[in-house]
Amino acid sequence: MMTEGDLAARLAATSFRYPLRRYQQAAVDAFEQARREGRARFYAVLPPGGGKTAVGLEVARRLGRQTLVLCPNTAVQAQWLRQWQDFTPHTVPAGADPDLTAPITVLTYQAICVLNGDDDTLDEEARDLWVATLQAEKGYSAEQARAEIQALEASGSPHYRADLARFRRRARTLVARGGDRSDLLALLHPNGRAIIERMAASGPWTLVLDECHHLLEMWGYLVRALVEELGDVFVVGLTATPPSDMDAREAALYRDIFARANIEVPIPALVREGDLAPYQELVYLTTPLPHEADYIAAQHARFQELLLRLMEPDFGSVPFPIWLRTRVEERRGRDGAQVSWERFERDEPRLAQAALRLLHSWDAPPPDGARFSERDRQPLTADDWVALIEDYCLRCLRPSADPRDVAAWEEVRRALPSLGYVLTRRGVRAHVSPVDRVLTLSASKAAAAISILDVESAALGDQLRALVLCDYERAGSDLLARLRGVLDPQAGSAALLLHILASDPTTAALHPVLLTGRTVACSRATAVDLTRWIAEQVPELRDQMATEQLFLPSDDESDTRWEDVVVIRPASTWWQPRRYVPLLTRYFEEGRSRCLVGTRSLLGEGWDARRVNVLVDLTAAATPTAVHQMRGRSLRLDPDLPDKVADNWDVVCVAPGHPKGTADYDRFVRKHHHYFAATVEGEIESGVSHVHPELSPYGPPDPTHFAAINTAMLRRAEERAAAYARWNIGEPYEGRETHTVRVRFGRAPGLSRSRLLTPGARLGAGAVGRFRRRFGQVLAGSAAAGIIVAAAGPDLAGLAAGVVATAGGGAWLVRDLHEVVRQLGPSDALEDIAAAVAEGLRDTGGIAPELGAESVRVVAQADGYYRCYLAGASEEDSRRFTEALDEVLAPLASPRYIIPRYIADPPGSVLDTALLALRLRRTGRRGRAVVYHAVPSYLAANRQRADRFARAWNRYVSAGEPIYWKDPEASAIIATQRGADPFDVTTQMRVLWR
Repeated sequence: MMTEGDLAARLAATSFRYPLRRYQQAAVDAFEQARREGRARFYAVLPPGGGKTAVGLEVARRLGRQTLVLCPNTAVQAQWLRQWQDFTPHTVPAGADPDLTAPITVLTYQAICVLNGDDDTLDEEARDLWVATLQAEKGYSAEQARAEIQALEASGSPHYRADLARFRRRARTLVARGGDRSDLLALLHPNGRAIIERMAASGPWTLVLDECHHLLEMWGYLVRALVEELGDVFVVGLTATPPSDMDAREAALYRDIFARANIEVPIPALVREGDLAPYQELVYLTTPLPHEADYIAAQHARFQELLLRLMEPDFGSVPFPIWLRTRVEERRGRDGAQVSWERFERDEPRLAQAALRLLHSWDAPPPDGARFSERDRQPLTADDWVALIEDYCLRCLRPSADPRDVAAWEEVRRALPSLGYVLTRRGVRAHVSPVDRVLTLSASKAAAAISILDVESAALGDQLRALVLCDYERAGSDLLARLRGVLDPQAGSAALLLHILASDPTTAALHPVLLTGRTVACSRATAVDLTRWIAEQVPELRDQMATEQLFLPSDDESDTRWEDVVVIRPASTWWQPRRYVPLLTRYFEEGRSRCLVGTRSLLGEGWDARRVNVLVDLTAAATPTAVHQMRGRSLRLDPDLPDKVADNWDVVCVAPGHPKGTADYDRFVRKHHHYFAATVEGEIESGVSHVHPELSPYGPPDPTHFAAINTAMLRRAEERAAAYARWNIGEPYEGRETHTVRVRFGRAPGLSRSRLLTPGARLGAGAVGRFRRRFGQVLAGSAAAGIIVAAAGPDLAGLAAGVVATAGGGAWLVRDLHEVVRQLGPSDALEDIAAAVAEGLRDTGGIAPELGAESVRVVAQADGYYRCYLAGASEEDSRRFTEALDEVLAPLASPRYIIPRYIADPPGSVLDTALLALRLRRTGRRGRAVVYHAVPSYLAANRQRADRFARAWNRYVSAGEPIYWKDPEASAIIATQRGADPFDVTTQMRVLWR
């Protein structure tokens, strides 16, 4: 065993054999900064493929201590041990022995965090949770609940063991969250406790937590206890999941252990650096097949019956529409006073959104203080209805003893399960609805996968390496029991998808192979080549190769057997996942199979195949962690394809008209939230709009547009060179996120100071200068003509000379006036309004002093929108600017201050232009017509800010002074114009990475 000083000296003499990449060096520099500040925590966010392992080992080497690395699975564990071989000379051994005999030990989280399975106290807590759940969901008394559990146990039913295990897991989590250190460590299996005791006796330690987003599950509480137990420990966290994607509970745990991230490197930065492959995010939109749609329609009819009952005047003692008006429009607090919409929206965000969507669907105006945004103009979803119904049930029906309210409660309780919800005394709880399951597992998705692979194969030929991911290898016998006759018994399984791909002539030519932790399967035709190749690669399997028909057991008489699909299962103990997964990966990378079908659990973290260039995601996973890991499989550089572009496909099924029909689309939205990719315009944007500009985070497009969107997506798959060029690889970048607002006007708002010819263009100074010179020449010519005429008297030659001089100057003047008119003609005026907002914010300290009108950028986009943002602004400044601009452009709701904008029709002649110029000179007003805009909330906080904004508004947009909402004139204007949209404007808030 090396001494502490000897280990530190040997590690100091070791070095990484390769130069660190720029962002790896930046991560190491961030570590050194944290160490200089006396911190014992370091947290780095690097994308999959970003070299986190090398960074972690370099940090551990510099710390010079014994090191324990914890990682999520054995594949990742092997990567760490292999990577350490790149640190030379090899004087410090690394190993995977839980006895911690090696100075650098790499274990999985489970080695420490496996919980004791024989804890009687935990069983009792699990039963208590079970009882509480039955009381809440079924209305049982405690005695009734215990009796049901005991009867289930006595029957010997397997459901008892499954349910008890489920509640044990919940009990462990609750104990972990609420217990002190000794309680938490007592939960561990003896082997885990032994490792901790060995560490405590031999410190100090460096603890490296790889893929530490796993900490946000139950392991995090145990690891926190471990850190507290060890005391003198330096903790290094490495992950691909940014802290911004955490929920409140996860964020609290993260802050407890790490406080903050020391460095975050986004995926686009690695693409620009040339260290990850460029990629494009694509979607294929489907609708349920006819028999699936019939089932969904039947479920919809049941829900519609509930909605119709809700609207009837005899439903409950207070009918739903009356309750809604009182609850949302009057917004009475507990003391009876009305609360502001801002506070109501902050306190009840789900209810506020649902109410706005309902009012919008009724063509009713929004409540005082509210306005309809892009999010609020979407159809109501099932979640929106549930938010309204839950509040109505809990606040109106439940406190009442009126028999009408008791009956109404029962009607709601019986109707909600068909939509995937359960009404309890504590509110409405969600479970997987039949409709959601049909959408997730629809047979239309397999058909879409065939279409995608067909186009990708035609585009890439022999270079195609497609990975198709499913949630599970085979469906359990009870998974789809309620949907028998609607979905295939193996719907959504990787096994069924393999069968479908092998049965289609186009995809069968790709020789698809199913690869999971327990099965390798393929078509009979593919098996001939695959078994021969395996025998060549692994001589000890030469006489052991065997195949058998794939058999999927069922709980009915129709066990699934497919004649064309066989399982490869050699009669040898060598055939283990840790050996055959790398072997089959090589078979795939060599191109003998051009399509792997698998599950995200195996072909996810720790699995690398550099040649993957098409990912088809058929999973229901929507967490940021799952998304980053799955996308990370396709982004590795391919040494055989220098211009590789990865196509990442989502297949999304939408049931139009059903309130739960967007559930699959909602998952698609969550997948792309805060995930950046290139748009067709070459901008790097987060959210589903980077897939297609018609896609909104608040709801799917009209189903009549699906075919056009799918066609556009398939065309992009054929245009990889254009996709590669959009990334501008090697070009400099700012490395910051910028909030933007995309604006589309249904009606032009009026004249601009300068026509929007190109992004950032201003009125041509040459034309204006020429006009001024010509005007001066005409005046001079007129004066000269007068002198000539006076001197010439009756001399016709002199008179003619004067006329010619005046007319010539006039002709020039007319020509130059027309040039000014051409440039001053009708435009969107967006840059002027944005300039006024930017300068108003700057002058009131809302944004940095170096920002202002000159920082405004307006980019015309192919779909008719204009993107507006502040160049060089921080994320917070850009957010404040876009929110303020959005408020100015929106219809009046209940602003604190309003400000006028005088507008004129475009000038139709030189005379009109001259009159417009005179009016601007004299009054500062472009015209006599006027519309009013809200002064943005930040700028309307007080009169001083409003006046500062008014000065900028007068300079760039129009004459006029801000009017306080309590002024009688303002009250009348707001009442008249409220809800009216002078621009017919649509705005979209989007975030760019620049």
